[in-house]
Amino acid sequence: MILLTGGTGRTAQLLTPLLHKANQHVILTSRSGIVDPSQPSQSSHPVRFDWKDASTYEHPFKAAGSDPIDRVLLVLPPTLGWFPYAQTFIDFAIAKGVKRFVLLSATVCDIGESDMGRVHEYLAQVGVDYCILRPTWFFENFTTEQVESIRDENTLYTATEDGKVPWISVEDIADEACSALLAEGKYDIERFILGPDLYSYDEIAELLSSILGRTITHTRLSETEVTNLCLSAGLQREWAEYLSSLDVGIAHGSEERVFSRPDKVTGKRRLPDFLKANRNCWIVPSDV
Repeated sequence: MILLTGGTGRTAQLLTPLLHKANQHVILTSRSGIVDPSQPSQSSHPVRFDWKDASTYEHPFKAAGSDPIDRVLLVLPPTLGWFPYAQTFIDFAIAKGVKRFVLLSATVCDIGESDMGRVHEYLAQVGVDYCILRPTWFFENFTTEQVESIRDENTLYTATEDGKVPWISVEDIADEACSALLAEGKYDIERFILGPDLYSYDEIAELLSSILGRTITHTRLSETEVTNLCLSAGLQREWAEYLSSLDVGIAHGSEERVFSRPDKVTGKRRLPDFLKANRNCWIVPSDV
């Protein structure tokens, strides 16, 4: 039995049907105990799970019944300060018989650094099978976090300057997560999951301009300006400052250096195809 934390997230929703196709039983979690009703229900058991409420850690294991959970996908919330909760849950899950953890981390989270890097370090210490998935930035950011600025303001706001990113599809991440959960034998590895091409935000603005038939620009901000933009969107200061620092890292070549790794996993999907397929996300009345 496989447990997917973050059951309403993009990765888990794409991963679930892949696991069903492989005849795997899956338990999904969410804080409300509800998952997207459009998801396949066969062998999926949505249960309430809250990282900050240890009394809910038991719920998925009870739902599993006589088919014990032995593999877990760890997806932490996208803010800071979650390592202590993840550590407590990992200990609990190991005591319940879990043998393998697959952690959804990121290219920027080196072992021992940040919450996900500390989880990586802890998994290596406790002696279980593990796989650390370290994807770069998602295609899907353009249809979620950045959709309004593209659609309503015809621009992308970043502090990335000319830095380039090997953008990746969540579908490719789900493929790799499925492989990691199903792999046989001993497993203790990290996977850098990158797209096949590097694009700067200037280049993405050009792609969107061509696709939409109107001019999309890249507005170059300072690190402080990006922090303030995140704060105006309701993010907490610590998280806003962290995100803006990642933009600066991209400007200084952080993602381009990862792209040169010989051990990277290269996704099959390409960013221009994704942008074309999702053109309607950024359409305005004047485009019709």
